[in-house]
Amino acid sequence: MRRRAGKGALASFLSACLLVISGTAAAATSAAKPEVVPNDPGYANPQSYQQVDLPAAWYATLGSSAVTVAVVDGGAVQLPDLASPRLLAGYNAIDGSSNVADEFGHGIGITATIGAGINDGLGVPGVCPQCSILPVKVTTNNVGTNDVLARGINWTTAHGPQIINLSLGYNTDPSVDEAATAALNSGITVVIGAGNRGSSDPSANRLASDSPHAIRVAGVDANNQLDSHSDYGASWVDIAAPWCNPVEDSQGRVGAGCGTSGATAVVSGTVGLLKSFRPSLTSAEIKSILMSTGTKVPGLAVACGCVLNAYQALIAVGYVPPKQIAVSVIGDGSGTVQDGTPNMDCDDHCVEWLPVGSQLTLTAKPEKWSVFAGWSGYGCSGTNPVCALTVSGDISVTASFAPRMVSLSVHKRGLGTITGGGIKCGRRCAAKLAAGTEIALKAQARPGWKFAGWSGACRGRKPVCRLALAKNVVVEAAFSKSKPRTLTRGSW
Repeated sequence: MRRRAGKGALASFLSACLLVISGTAAAATSAAKPEVVPNDPGYANPQSYQQVDLPAAWYATLGSSAVTVAVVDGGAVQLPDLASPRLLAGYNAIDGSSNVADEFGHGIGITATIGAGINDGLGVPGVCPQCSILPVKVTTNNVGTNDVLARGINWTTAHGPQIINLSLGYNTDPSVDEAATAALNSGITVVIGAGNRGSSDPSANRLASDSPHAIRVAGVDANNQLDSHSDYGASWVDIAAPWCNPVEDSQGRVGAGCGTSGATAVVSGTVGLLKSFRPSLTSAEIKSILMSTGTKVPGLAVACGCVLNAYQALIAVGYVPPKQIAVSVIGDGSGTVQDGTPNMDCDDHCVEWLPVGSQLTLTAKPEKWSVFAGWSGYGCSGTNPVCALTVSGDISVTASFAPRMVSLSVHKRGLGTITGGGIKCGRRCAAKLAAGTEIALKAQARPGWKFAGWSGACRGRKPVCRLALAKNVVVEAAFSKSKPRTLTRGSW
């Protein structure tokens, strides 16, 4: 960690982000609830997103550009998936200009974690991918001074974002305390990183420990255990979030950012989702909701004893998850079940999600040679192919299809047998066969008789008749007596 002298006490920026540019691996997901699965390269390893239930939270909201997250850090640059108009014109608290270019990359990584676009095939998916980002530059090469930090926070407060992300800390300075308190008193939700010293001493980061109304964030590993480098303490750290998270650099290349910086950014982005979904929420309400809905971890040394759960937080503010509509198609026949939308044209097992109260009409459509045999399951019964439902809970319905049966009747005149298609006829016979069945009927005359020909569905005098059964058919086979052979002189 580097330090430099400034006015007053030293500013110690604790949550340095380790940027490792690396390749990606294929993502896997298994959803028991509806989820958004982004195509961004940074989602190739979805562990940290899934750890806080973000894919399910994204199904509720992707955020709103009306919600602004201010990132008071090292600055930012336009990224391939985060640019104007969502990346707002910022402020350089060092020289008072609008130049917020980030030489070190820490601020870039934090802004990407919070607000990068989603499902655009670029970079990483941001936690709040439709929120606006306001960059405020207070460091150069990841170091800065207390007076600049205080000035940056004050400027930010005056420009009215809903959230301030502070992935940094300091030892002690009244001006910074006053700036953070003013931001909180104005109604802004302030999120602060606990720090990366592995310490439980509140003096390790006075910015966090002196701001009891802010949300102070520790970092946990993939098993929800406190990372050994994360600061902690139930008296001054509120909640935990993943220590390592996907980030991107100024070129949009994907890497891993590890520290309470990234953990803080994940919480700030989640606050953005909450404010987008329920704009009337106060900072105190948001903090209480996050701490009461987190995933409880025995022995985790933060005030809530929990890890952030974005999905459960959204449920707590009124999000009603859609219900699962599961349709199965069974039977020896073939067919599909449709609901009038492109989402379902089911011929095996299909799942879609619909809001509570939705009107759902399922229609069973048999394919050629098949018939609809009936419904079973929630709310559907009988053989009417149309089933209308109102979605009030999860629905599981089964549609059965059977082969369409047709009759084959064979009439015979004279002495002989007709075989084929599983039948062997005497004078008359009949069989029920699946429509579309192809059969070959063979006529075999008895001694002293000969096959005279077919009529009905079969024609001609050849003893074999081939049929594709599309409907009920009648076949007639005629046999006649053979004429006796007469011997004449000379034939002896």
